[in-house]
Amino acid sequence: MYLYLKEIKQTMLVTFIFMIVFSISTIIMPTISDASDEIKNIESKLFIVTEETPPYNFSENNNIVGISTDVVKRLLNDLGIKKYEIHIFSWSRAYGIHALKGLADKNKSAYVLIFSMGRIKEREDLFKWIGVIAPYTVSMYALSERTDINVNNLDDFKKYRVGVVSDDIKSKYLLSKNFNNNNLEYVQKDELNLKKLINKRVDIIPIADQVIKHFFSKEKKPLSKVKKLLTLDDLSSEGLYLAFSKNTPDSVVELFKTTLDKIKKSNEYEIIIGKYSNENIH
Repeated sequence: MYLYLKEIKQTMLVTFIFMIVFSISTIIMPTISDASDEIKNIESKLFIVTEETPPYNFSENNNIVGISTDVVKRLLNDLGIKKYEIHIFSWSRAYGIHALKGLADKNKSAYVLIFSMGRIKEREDLFKWIGVIAPYTVSMYALSERTDINVNNLDDFKKYRVGVVSDDIKSKYLLSKNFNNNNLEYVQKDELNLKKLINKRVDIIPIADQVIKHFFSKEKKPLSKVKKLLTLDDLSSEGLYLAFSKNTPDSVVELFKTTLDKIKKSNEYEIIIGKYSNENIH
């Protein structure tokens, strides 16, 4: 009788454990399936835009690489997003597409992902911000041989020809400080601006320290050819951002935020930055 009762208890225990495992699996499996479906939905709607600005985003051997690009690629990989294409446009076109709430490829429902972008007040409500993906320090530069340039503050630069990139954070900042078209000359990207500086077609340019270091390293020219006149602290506090178009669901934005935070807390973020680092400029 005792053995019979013992066998019944063991059978009941096994049945109870089986029911618990089955119940848990029925809860977990739809969750996994839902997560997979959400990633597929994101993947089908994702439209990624950036500009050609080494060392952040640039074409190399038919591939788009750079500090920001590598961080974005790692982010997409960690999310399980495998099918995507990164489109390079001039900044004014990339920014324009994004500001128009994702009217990319004639698809109004697209989730437009844009990088690398400075976060300033006038852009704050135009996008859903994910987070910083690269360091960014902006300074005003001139040729070292230009001993005639004398500046003590930002207003002093208004006496000179200043080259800027159309619609980017640097030109918008200078315009907010009462620079105007008499002071500013526009191009479509930083590399063109640097070439204008070297060819003495402009006197001064605002540019990221990281960009100018990369340019001179690539061109095998000495950094001593240029001099830093002033660091624009207002543009150099946080870094460059990754952001979504306003029509992107908050749940998608939060998913990207959480995953980016995990990457930045690991050593992978510093490894990516170090991969593109050059010697400091003085």
